[in-house]
Amino acid sequence: MERAADEFGEPSVLVNNAAILDVGAISEMAPELLTRIVMVNQVGPYLGIQAMIDPMKRHGGGSIVNVASIDAMKDRTEPLPNRPIHPFNRSGEMVDFANAILWLATDESSYVSGIDLTVDGGFTAGKIEPGAPFP
Repeated sequence: MERAADEFGEPSVLVNNAAILDVGAISEMAPELLTRIVMVNQVGPYLGIQAMIDPMKRHGGGSIVNVASIDAMKDRTEPLPNRPIHPFNRSGEMVDFANAILWLATDESSYVSGIDLTVDGGFTAGKIEPGAPFP
């Protein structure tokens, strides 16, 4: 962290955007795989946040953005019954996600805290029915 601060200045933003997923039966999962998943998905963000505490204090604040995939929101990905939405007619692009993260990392979102900002083109909002009328 000190080397980065020397080269780029005191950090004020942390984006935790690393995760791994392995789908399989628990009965067949090696304990080493579980350890690796926990280390990357849980311990990694924890260590990143821990490393940013002092630099952010010196900077006078900052932003921490924890990114998760739609898989992390599985209980919310089932379409709501009779709630059509209008599709965006395209897949999300990296810039869509980057812009959301950028906004969260700026002073424009300084009163935003502890939210789940879903950037998925409406996928988790409900069933897609092209041509459905707006409510």
